[in-house]
Amino acid sequence: NEMRDRVELLIPGVSEKRTFIGTFHAFCTQILRQHGSHIGINPDFGIFGQKEDQEALLRDALQEEIDNGKSFSLRDISLLPAIKELRSRLVTPEKAYLKNYNLHQKEVYELYENTLKAQNILDFEGLILESCRLLHLVPAVAARIRQTYPFWMIDEFQDTTPAQYFLLHYLSGGVFKNVFVVADDDQIIYQWAGASYQQILKFKKDYEPEFIQLVENHRCPPEIVTMANQLVGNNKQRSPERTPTLASRTTPLNAAIFTQFDTDEIEKLSIAQAIAELGEANWGKVVILGRTRYLIEPYLDALKIFSVKATLSQRRDNFVSPQFVWLHALLDQAVRPTNRRFFEILTNAANRICNLELDATLLAVESDAIGMNHYEYWAKVAKESSNILAQKLGELAYNLAQSRVAWKKIIVEAIPLLVDNAKGDEGISDADEDLIVWNIILKEIRMENG
Repeated sequence: NEMRDRVELLIPGVSEKRTFIGTFHAFCTQILRQHGSHIGINPDFGIFGQKEDQEALLRDALQEEIDNGKSFSLRDISLLPAIKELRSRLVTPEKAYLKNYNLHQKEVYELYENTLKAQNILDFEGLILESCRLLHLVPAVAARIRQTYPFWMIDEFQDTTPAQYFLLHYLSGGVFKNVFVVADDDQIIYQWAGASYQQILKFKKDYEPEFIQLVENHRCPPEIVTMANQLVGNNKQRSPERTPTLASRTTPLNAAIFTQFDTDEIEKLSIAQAIAELGEANWGKVVILGRTRYLIEPYLDALKIFSVKATLSQRRDNFVSPQFVWLHALLDQAVRPTNRRFFEILTNAANRICNLELDATLLAVESDAIGMNHYEYWAKVAKESSNILAQKLGELAYNLAQSRVAWKKIIVEAIPLLVDNAKGDEGISDADEDLIVWNIILKEIRMENG
């Protein structure tokens, strides 16, 4: 979204021209929703990007096999990282059998793959893998993409994985070379995921690009640029055409203040006090950076002591607040009512919102016994509870179960109710931030589908 916003500032209206600006995974999602039926993928597939969801899916599948007397164990969940590694290298279960990988690992992999297919789910590795399979088996899809998008640019190319490079290969079909990549071979930081200097060498060989170096650094002061040049000059794997980077800015006075504190507690309070003394008009210009949320949260507590309002910003792969987790799960259930994982998420989120103690497994068994959709049965139970908020959420879920076409109206009613429920006196809530993300996603859907 940041990239799209920046481009929109430079070229107003570019998003309305159906220019695609997004990640590899987002592009693969679009390809598979539009063309995945060629290889048996339903367009309404769900996406499990979180480790917890993938583990829960495999755990349920293993438990079912164990109950049927098969030679599996719940300890086989520990094989999931190895399975994901195989998928990230485009190794399917069939290829795993041919390449003589560990037999039991292959059987667990096959179970995981079959469960994903049965529940119409793709994980992140599957988005790339299945897109490569589609483009390889149905090259006409790649030809159509080349016709639709005659100009390609890939940012941060140095961090692409071998699977993503294969995706580019299948998309280009070996004939399309109108590809512009932005890369810095001194910043290959995702080697653990397969990124490699070899990717840059392959690109130079396969696409014969013109080399353009952006020599000037507009971000860092000269001292930083000088030290960086000295450091990266020791790298052995870097483009021989490169020349040292030049600093284009000067260092302002008092650009850096170095302070030493006796304890962590004194450090937090001193920094919070210094921010408070800047005045409320300047608080929005201040950023505190830390490697983990664990390190940053104590500073939030210190800022509250000085009545400085602050919010914790972090990357979000999914919604964080139980309010929007519930709403997202509800819409997922409307599309995939038999998916147990989404039902568990819906039930657990509602329990947190309304202080309920409903058991998703028990509700699923009871709903199956009377032939009712899981989330519709949850709605029935919630409506009959003594909890006022649960009654309101149950009414919304019940209305969606009766008419999926009314989803827009239901969302309009649900969001104010959910956001108000999350209100507190400590600045911006997780629900407030999730609402911003929700509106961005809604805007993207409208731009893509009209």
